[in-house]
Amino acid sequence: MRKSVILTKKEDKKDDHFKIIHVDKEFDFVIINAGKLDNMKEGRILEILDRNFKSLGKIKIEYVYDKVSACKFLPGVKKNLVLETLEVRPVNE
Repeated sequence: MRKSVILTKKEDKKDDHFKIIHVDKEFDFVIINAGKLDNMKEGRILEILDRNFKSLGKIKIEYVYDKVSACKFLPGVKKNLVLETLEVRPVNE
């Protein structure tokens, strides 16, 4: 299996908000610009925010790499509204 590397800019991150950098609606996952270096861990739940900072639903981190993570959509996500560049934030645990 081929792996591709996605580099992110530090200025794309603010506090505990990160961005979606890829959306795959066919296989129900997104890639975010946060990884091991940002203390992301498999199983963590994040909330997707629209441009007005309203929730579109939640995602769960499945795979964590140094700078990015792959997350699956959880039930109830408004997938048709999920776009690259939307922000995600950790859900209080």
